[in-house]
Amino acid sequence: IGLVMDKCLDYFKDKTNIHLSFDIDALDPFYAPSTGTAVRGGLTFREGNYICETLSLSKKMTSMELVEVNPSLHSDMDAKTTIDMAMTLIGSTMGQTIL
Repeated sequence: IGLVMDKCLDYFKDKTNIHLSFDIDALDPFYAPSTGTAVRGGLTFREGNYICETLSLSKKMTSMELVEVNPSLHSDMDAKTTIDMAMTLIGSTMGQTIL
């Protein structure tokens, strides 16, 4: 994922504003089960946060939307797992780090 982010930042090197649209079902459902289209083999906890942290460090991200969080689809525990993941991703875009 590091190489992918390097290529993204290189592509946007002349831009000053980046909008991140993060669809939470890009993550493996182990990390975000309460979403409409959960598919095994998605991004890991660390990969999702790495994307957000990298864009935050670039100082070019000016907006973000996080979509497909749907706590009503599964149990309360799954909903909490998904909401916690969403909050962690949002925090990573605002400069928090998970390490």
